[in-house]
Amino acid sequence: VKVAQAYALRENYEIDGMGMLALHAKLDEITGKNQGMTFEEVEEVVDDAIEHSKRMTIGKLIGKLKKNKSNMSILTEEDFL
Repeated sequence: VKVAQAYALRENYEIDGMGMLALHAKLDEITGKNQGMTFEEVEEVVDDAIEHSKRMTIGKLIGKLKKNKSNMSILTEEDFL
């Protein structure tokens, strides 16, 4: 999870609290099939969440793109589902 957080920060994203829970669940789901994960697999999960967060939604269309105080985009629970 720390690898995922660090990678998200390098990509100018933060993961909110519910996003962290969803990330844990996603990583557990993947590692349930395999015995461990590579850095590349963790980065792929975060990349998928980032791509999902970029998709246009009604909220984003009316200007409610979530950003934090340092102007980083926020990855939420729905981005990891």
